[in-house]
Order: sequence, then C-alpha cells, then structure tokens
Amino acid sequence: MFNIGMSEMILVFIVALIVFGPDRLPEIARTLGKSVNELKKMGNDIVDAATETKDTAKNVSQIEMKEVEESLQKFKEAHDMLAEGSDAVRNEVEETTELADEVARKSMTADITAPVRKEAVTKAADIARKEENSVKEHDLET
Repeated sequence: MFNIGMSEMILVFIVALIVFGPDRLPEIARTLGKSVNELKKMGNDIVDAATETKDTAKNVSQIEMKEVEESLQKFKEAHDMLAEGSDAVRNEVEETTELADEVARKSMTADITAPVRKEAVTKAADIARKEENSVKEHDLET
C-alpha cells in the first residue's frame, strides 16, 4: 500500500520509541491498530453500500424495463385490435356504400323508366285486347 520495506519500518519504530518512550508506545500502537481497523470497516461498509445501491438500481431498472415492455405489449395489442376494428368498419362502410349506390341506381332507373314501363304495359294490354277482339270478330265472321 505505502511501499514501505522492512528497513523503513524499523526506522519508524525507532523514531517512535524515541519520541513517545517505551511506556506509551504499546498504547499508541493499540490505538493506531483500532483506528486502522475502523477505517477498514468504514471502507468496506462504503463498498458494500455502493454495491447494494448498484444492485438495487439494476433491479429497479430491470423492473422498469419489464413494466415498459408490458405496457408496450398492451399498446401493440390495443393497436392491433383497433386496426382490426377499423378494417371491419371500413369493410362495412364500403359494403353499405355499394348497396346504397346500387339502391340509388335502381331507384333512379325505376323513377326514370316507371312512366315508360307503365305506357308500354298499357300499350301491350291494348294490343292484346285488340287482337282478342279481332280474333273474336274473325271467329264470329266465320
């Protein structure tokens, strides 16, 4: 970590022995050891918290992605149903329009040809009566 070799550690130990004395050196070493352990624990806690936060964020994003995919699937289903419905309505409208056009053509033809037909039927009936009468007259003459 600090790249301190054995000779440097011995030198630090000798300097600490001179500065603090042999009586206080064990107490300082214990305090220093406890501080280092607490710092390691804090570092591990921070790493664990960061890992947990990362995992939680990953899980949340996966859940959100699933929800988005489900919503998208529902939207696609609704779109397909709407498309089918609109196709059915379009077909019904086309069929109704065709029927209405056919009825209108027949109605217009009937309106236009009705007087002509009536006159033709009347003439045909008159001709038929005249023929009957002529046949009757012919039969009476013979």
